Amino acid sequence: MKNKVENFLYEKESFKIRGACFKVFNALGGGIKEKIIVRALIKELITEGMVVENQKRIDIVYKNEKIGVYIPDLVVNDKIIIEIKSKPYLTKEDEKQFCGYLKNSRYKLGFLVIFSPSQVLNYGTWEDLKLIYKLYPEKEIKKIIKNPRRGVWFRKVLNFWTKIFNIKLKKEIFEKAIFR
Repeated sequence: MKNKVENFLYEKESFKIRGACFKVFNALGGGIKEKIIVRALIKELITEGMVVENQKRIDIVYKNEKIGVYIPDLVVNDKIIIEIKSKPYLTKEDEKQFCGYLKNSRYKLGFLVIFSPSQVLNYGTWEDLKLIYKLYPEKEIKKIIKNPRRGVWFRKVLNFWTKIFNIKLKKEIFEKAIFR
């Protein structure tokens, strides 16, 4: 680990979790069923020596009384929650809900991980792109390109997609989307 962060909570586990997520994404891409991603991630995390619980029930307590149950996708080493999303983008509601669950549980760290088809648009092979067309309507793909995520696109790739769909992006939006 080159860039060590001082007082980073569960640094070794976090590093392994991020690495496992990248391995699974690079192998499977985005836009596939969450169950499949979770199964692959479990295998990868176990390979990394982690203890993984799938669909663990976590009580939500208010004024010393159980008021509900949260069931995250994964709990790693009984310390870290992982929630997987497989959709074009995360919404503010996704983030708020995840933060609320984390705040109201005993866990101090969690990962909300998106396996987005927009990343396949950016990194995918032609076979991946054909699959995207089968899984998502053209309207949905255009929506991703019209609203590019900040700092994740390669200039050449975003140029390609905007030309394919004849989409004109404002220069500042385009520049903010480019990975640096």
